[in-house]
Amino acid sequence: MTEKGSINDLKGSSAGLPLSRSPLKVLFVKDTLGKTGGLVTGGTTYLLETLPNLDQTKIEPILCILRPRDPVANHFESTGIYPMFLSRKKLDPRALIDLLRVLRDHKVDLVHLEGKKSLILGRIAARMVNLPAIVHFHDMFPLGPWLQFSQRCLAPWTAAALAVSQAVQTVAINEYAISKQLVEVLYNGYDFDRFASSAPDACSRIRAELGVADSTPTIGVIGRIVIAVKGQDLLIHAMPKLLERCPDAVLVIVGDGPDRRVCQSLVEKFGLNSKVHFMGQRNDIPDILAAMDVVAIPSLSEGLPYVALEAAAAGCPVVAFRTGGIPEVIINHETGLLVEKGDISGLAEAIARILQDQALAVTLKTGACQSAQQFTVERHVRRLEEIYSEVMKRWEQNER
Repeated sequence: MTEKGSINDLKGSSAGLPLSRSPLKVLFVKDTLGKTGGLVTGGTTYLLETLPNLDQTKIEPILCILRPRDPVANHFESTGIYPMFLSRKKLDPRALIDLLRVLRDHKVDLVHLEGKKSLILGRIAARMVNLPAIVHFHDMFPLGPWLQFSQRCLAPWTAAALAVSQAVQTVAINEYAISKQLVEVLYNGYDFDRFASSAPDACSRIRAELGVADSTPTIGVIGRIVIAVKGQDLLIHAMPKLLERCPDAVLVIVGDGPDRRVCQSLVEKFGLNSKVHFMGQRNDIPDILAAMDVVAIPSLSEGLPYVALEAAAAGCPVVAFRTGGIPEVIINHETGLLVEKGDISGLAEAIARILQDQALAVTLKTGACQSAQQFTVERHVRRLEEIYSEVMKRWEQNER
């Protein structure tokens, strides 16, 4: 973005917009859209689920990414959302000037920020042109000393904050120094119908692709393969013990990432080549869930995993570690089974219980489907629209 102009030119361009302005122009700012190879992260999934479902008569979403264009942009463009990319490197300070120009050129009313760098640059830019900034927390990753200092210094320039779970709310308060009164827990929403109604032949088709019989007990794990966070290696370690109880069981690993080779090496080490299938990155998750008997979430850190919501909608029982926001969406013995974080034996035991106890499996499926109704995208976006309105009202009252 090369248009010239001074900071003073930018400063008065967006301030003082009336609350009656309709639709409200909300600039969503994110550090990156995807990972290497077009892998979609949870924060990007959130935007894909949320932006197209906002009431366009009330909210005009504008999506701005600090880094270069990513293939994931194609997913947004197919829904009518066209991201703009500032194409700045990680530590390039010119991204701030670019962001200020976006605020001016698009006559933005409010900014919605996700990502560590976006939280910094977005709040500074919003402050410079007198706009409210909402920060959105999706994960529980700890901050380094310098980054924590920077984020805490900017806490007073936060009009409101959203957290995807109560566990993440605690991080926002303790790590980022956001006032508790400003942080609302807003659980992610998703398209319930898309996961509750997969293709009629989905189960047979996916299992045929895997070379797995319809009667074979099948466990799925879905997510980016980063074992320090997602824990796929722990699930592989659990497989020998699980096979003692369920010798016909197979594990399907869906997703890709930097630790895929590590997981493949573990599979070879344990002699599990015929028992573990790698499907890579997939876009047909509803169909894949239809082919699973159990979904495992062996994550060691989770704000709120989308796969837990998706599995619930698909009526697929979940076994997960008790960590982060997972216990807020998976109720032990009602909608899934929880085991203590890192307990490999407990993970294998819980999966075996569901595979061997049909009555338990049915109970968990029924409970999961009922619970899933509270996490619909419709409910989420309606509350989000209310939050935008509330923030704008408070902001204008403070400006008077």
